[in-house]
Amino acid sequence: MRMLLLSFLFLATVDVCGQVIKYVKLPEGHQIWTKTVGQGDKKILLIHGGPGNTHEYFEIFEKRLPLANYQLIFYDQLGSFNSDNPNDTSLFKIQRFVDEIEQIRQTLNINENLFLLGHSWGGLLAMEYSLKYPENIRGLIISNKSFSQERLIQTTEKLWDSIALTFPNGKRLLYELDNGLKISDTITEQAINEKFNNLYRCRLDSIPDAIKRSRAHTNKKIRVLDRDDWTIEQRLGKIKTPTLIIGAKYDFVDEADLNFMASKISHSQLYICPNGSHFAFWDDSENYFRTIEMFIDKVAK
Repeated sequence: MRMLLLSFLFLATVDVCGQVIKYVKLPEGHQIWTKTVGQGDKKILLIHGGPGNTHEYFEIFEKRLPLANYQLIFYDQLGSFNSDNPNDTSLFKIQRFVDEIEQIRQTLNINENLFLLGHSWGGLLAMEYSLKYPENIRGLIISNKSFSQERLIQTTEKLWDSIALTFPNGKRLLYELDNGLKISDTITEQAINEKFNNLYRCRLDSIPDAIKRSRAHTNKKIRVLDRDDWTIEQRLGKIKTPTLIIGAKYDFVDEADLNFMASKISHSQLYICPNGSHFAFWDDSENYFRTIEMFIDKVAK
């Protein structure tokens, strides 16, 4: 097992709900906020999206999974919400974020029955972790993430453009965006973004408070420079960890990408939430969490 240079945990608190809040000190000296809830022997480390989002939109996991059977580990990545936000941009690289996960695992002393669940950008990190530290996890859950950043951008732009063309000023707006011109109708741009979010991010009539808070606390300044050309296409076959790939019918992540991933990862299964979007654990909760529990139970046995 690879070992990293770690600094010990320097603060731990338990609140009235039994949640354990701890800060993990990284070798670089920065602090990572973590929260652990539940007493179960099946441990799920939840890796949020972004970069720059927060753990908050995962709060539904506490309500949908029986905490007598599960232990949930939340954390905010470096640069996000409760964790430190350093000025050193060289730290915002994929492999350092991957090592951050391992540093959390070691410091929290999670040595068995660990499942990684990475959502969106977090799915990228979870896949990379499974290749670098396969001996440390029982199962891998890739939630709403393509194998290629380029593919994801192409799919997203295609859907966004199709919405734009339904607006009176949409064609002009696309021309301005494509040619780097000043946007002449920011109201239309905002309306397109709102419709895109309602169709492909979260299809609930009312956006959950946890998602609203996560959006409000998102650090939009984070740029992971080696993400834009990231792909794991040629390395998918090297993932040997039992894997659940979970997507959604109305997600902007192309279902064809997920089928390709399932065909390349040997011990994998694919499930598409029939009513969900990018945040399928919110807008198709019943199907999402039933699938998660069935997968974890199967692997645990």
